[in-house]
Amino acid sequence: MTDRNRFTRRHLGKAALAGASLIGAPLPLRHALAQSAAGDLKVALLLPTSGGQAQIGQACKRGAAVANAVFADMKMPVKLDIAHYDTETKPDVARTQAEKAIDAGAHVLIGAFDSGQTIAIAQVAEQRKVPLKTAVLMSINDTFGTAMIGGIKAMFPKLDMPYKLVDIISYDPAAKDLSVEVAKAKATKADMLMPVCRLNDAKLMIQELVKQRWEPMAVMNPGSPGLYEQDFLKTMGKYGEFHISNVPWLDPKSAMTQSLEKQHAAKFARDQLDLNGGFTFEAMLIAAQAWLGARSTKPDALMEALRKTNIEHHVMVGGPIQFDAKGQNVNIKAAAVQNLKRKPTVVMPKASAAAELVFPEPGWNDKRRT
Repeated sequence: MTDRNRFTRRHLGKAALAGASLIGAPLPLRHALAQSAAGDLKVALLLPTSGGQAQIGQACKRGAAVANAVFADMKMPVKLDIAHYDTETKPDVARTQAEKAIDAGAHVLIGAFDSGQTIAIAQVAEQRKVPLKTAVLMSINDTFGTAMIGGIKAMFPKLDMPYKLVDIISYDPAAKDLSVEVAKAKATKADMLMPVCRLNDAKLMIQELVKQRWEPMAVMNPGSPGLYEQDFLKTMGKYGEFHISNVPWLDPKSAMTQSLEKQHAAKFARDQLDLNGGFTFEAMLIAAQAWLGARSTKPDALMEALRKTNIEHHVMVGGPIQFDAKGQNVNIKAAAVQNLKRKPTVVMPKASAAAELVFPEPGWNDKRRT
């Protein structure tokens, strides 16, 4: 990818921050405090808490579960009436559940982070004129890797990166053995491995790197799941340490993040709070702030409040939450999140960093891996 003598810590920092250019991300809303009663807004949370994407869905659900407690910490006079609907990782079930939620009186629909399910929900929301806040964190459809590679190919030449891509190696996401692919990558003598992966193949990949004694200076994904997930860190132990993910993440310097972490730890002591819970919490923040701005549960009033969204204080790394004409949060940023002491930790941008970047990452048998 580049000459080892020229690939420095500064270069890695530039590479990590450039990952923000490859990340697309969802919505959030406006800060306005006022008097309110309990259960101001009925929110339907549509998530796959069973099926193939259940782990992500459950992480999102946990972020929503502590939303009202965080609002209370932040002195926000609003309370959401949140009901969960399981989409079972199926677009047709997502559609049915959206209809069920609206029939039950939901004022706002939130979900489902997967593009196929979200499109089905959006169609129902449009037909029934109910606002939809999409929380599409990252699609894990079969097309995910192809789309990521396509984006990287298109943008990489424009980013003036301090290294070159010497090869792009693809594999079946259902693969049970990545020995051939890792051997091919090792043979390039690249200084850095950039995996676009999911949870299970991330485990296979790192296990194979250790087995083949390949120690690149960094393992850094450009915006995919896998390396930061709780199950990966638990399963891989010391071999899961020091890898970097360029993804949207919670800002540890934010007072609201600190409250969310406290409430989440109190309610879900054994579960990691990550971007899934963070984004879902922000979806709840959007709904709460929309109600505070609109003072109404009527769809038109809520939509108008959503369009005027401008939230300075929130939990994810980035500027104020504002939406463009397509409903996209224009100020979202990626963070460089490094696994340190079994915890994904923000190391860039510096303004949000909770620890210093460790680069190059220690070898597999280095004493710093404990």
